[in-house]
Amino acid sequence: MQTKPLVSIIIPNYNHERYLKQRIESVLAQTYTNFEVILLDDCSTDDSKTILNSYRDHPKIVHIVYNQVNSGSTFKQWFKGIDLASGDFIWIAESDDYASPLLLETSMTRFNTDYAPDVVFVGTTNIDEYNNDIGNTTRIERTHKTLLEKDFNIYGRTFLRFFMPDYCIIRNASSVVFKKTVLSQKAKEVISFKTIGDFYFWVHLCVKNYKFTYIAEKLNFMRKHKGTVRNNPEKSTFKLAEYNRIHNYVLLKNWFDYSVVNKIMTYKIKRMKSKL
Repeated sequence: MQTKPLVSIIIPNYNHERYLKQRIESVLAQTYTNFEVILLDDCSTDDSKTILNSYRDHPKIVHIVYNQVNSGSTFKQWFKGIDLASGDFIWIAESDDYASPLLLETSMTRFNTDYAPDVVFVGTTNIDEYNNDIGNTTRIERTHKTLLEKDFNIYGRTFLRFFMPDYCIIRNASSVVFKKTVLSQKAKEVISFKTIGDFYFWVHLCVKNYKFTYIAEKLNFMRKHKGTVRNNPEKSTFKLAEYNRIHNYVLLKNWFDYSVVNKIMTYKIKRMKSKL
């Protein structure tokens, strides 16, 4: 890039002592070096604090913040970190994942192209708790296999069609770098979600028609283990209600897009029939 803008990297942690050091080290090892790191802990009950404290004197660590009471939402932690961020770009690096050293440099290069995207996201490798590659065979990856095989640029309202009714085409926050300017009060509503706030966040940016760039190279390593939100049965009970909330928001804003409306209404009809 002609200039190297500051990137604020937010690492929100809750009880990920086992993976936390690998995550932080993978961030500090980035080849793009103009970044700051904000470490947040949501009142962990394991030994995460010891690991976080060991980085207190590192020059890239600008904040270490401990919640005295658990917030109950990683999405609240997102915006707590964003409020502390000085950078023009944000990377929310979830504490149980890790990254290739090239993730940030590769992503930031795309912001300086003629297309000038607002959001850049990279390919993801699914790993288990032991860092083993467990294959990219999720429903999203099977359904959108051709789309995800090569780089692309796409405007949000077109991209939205790939999200509906329930596909989070962006695998997780760890795979994304975005401009801080995309944030708004409406985007901040993510903090009221318990399970699929990330889905709401990306869908909201699509509705606003921000520009997205996808890099097919798998520079993000997303961990699947028993402690993830998607494996929490209690939080999963909120998921259907949250999908309904997102669908209603999309219908209100994109009522003119037949493809999107059709997907949402088909989903709603199927849900109604399943209750009969």
